[in-house]
Amino acid sequence: MADDIDWELFNTAEHQQAQRNCWCLIHCAVDGPTRKAVVERLDYARKVGDSNDTILRIAQLTGPCCLPPANPTTTEDQL
Repeated sequence: MADDIDWELFNTAEHQQAQRNCWCLIHCAVDGPTRKAVVERLDYARKVGDSNDTILRIAQLTGPCCLPPANPTTTEDQL
């Protein structure tokens, strides 16, 4: 599953800075390399049935604490 995602979309300067500035107890996965590693670990946790690790990895992917929301670029995005 992790191979079909373009991780470079998460590798902007803003994503990298947000990754460095994360203050959460369960560290957010914001930048490309970190998100890829977390998704791979999530896939493995699901494969072996480790429900505790599955919950932890999903928590890491839920949302970046330090990344401001993207600005919509088109009127269609604003609807």
